[in-house]
Amino acid sequence: MGGNDELILRAMENWPEAQRDGVLNSIDGTAEDLASAYEDYFLLLQPPIVGGLTALTVFLIALFRRGLSWVARINIAFAVLTVGSLVGLAAFPIMVAQPQLGSWVFLPVWFLYGLTMYRGAKGVLAETVWGRAVKAVPFSTVTIVLVFIAGVTTFLLSLQQAVNALQPPV
Repeated sequence: MGGNDELILRAMENWPEAQRDGVLNSIDGTAEDLASAYEDYFLLLQPPIVGGLTALTVFLIALFRRGLSWVARINIAFAVLTVGSLVGLAAFPIMVAQPQLGSWVFLPVWFLYGLTMYRGAKGVLAETVWGRAVKAVPFSTVTIVLVFIAGVTTFLLSLQQAVNALQPPV
């Protein structure tokens, strides 16, 4: 343990007792079994869901400079996402050790999305300092919202699939 399975176990500690007991009584196994199944599904679902939703930022980049090819838009979007993802992954041990701090990880990631977009936009998406700043803020905001939606979607689908997988035989 120590990855997504540990996060779900810590999260379950904060659920209302009736909700936690309802979930655990509906499965054929323990909380640790549920956490293990959850992690399996999470690792399977996270890349396509997060990658797919964050790829939608290419449409925002298209608004910034219409002449860019789709390949250039995708390269810009995923270059920015890489920087934020590295910080998010580096913060993962903090989220496991101190779950109450985990919800604040989005702030430095949001800032790095904006900073990376600002630095990389020179001459490609905007010619002026002001133009780059005006494009970096909405880009980083939309990106972090998409990452949040992807995370919630992945969490809910993974938990549902884990519960379904551990249903007692009929």
